[in-house]
Amino acid sequence: MTEIAEKIRREAETGDVRAYYGAVYEFSAVSLSAERNAIRRRMILDLLPAVRRIHFLALLRQTRDLKENARYFQLLVRHMNRRDPDGGEKVIRKYLESEKKIALDSLGGEGMMRSPLP
Repeated sequence: MTEIAEKIRREAETGDVRAYYGAVYEFSAVSLSAERNAIRRRMILDLLPAVRRIHFLALLRQTRDLKENARYFQLLVRHMNRRDPDGGEKVIRKYLESEKKIALDSLGGEGMMRSPLP
């Protein structure tokens, strides 16, 4: 995991969105392989294609520096290596909240997510 987090950091430094995106999902795949709850794993796998499409669109349209996002993975690995699940959970929650905001902004804000039907 440390090596993949480092790869994410390197790709963020170069600004190569496609390589960064690939490294993030490499990290996710390795993390998911450790999931022991089969139902939770299946749910995540079912949602992953849609999440990946939205995430890629958001990465292409974001104006923030990728290095800010890469920092979350460095912190997460640090907590994992220290066997600190609470600290790791906090980092993941902050990262997901940040990504949610970027995705919603990229898609036109929360208003765009509402149904256009009356």
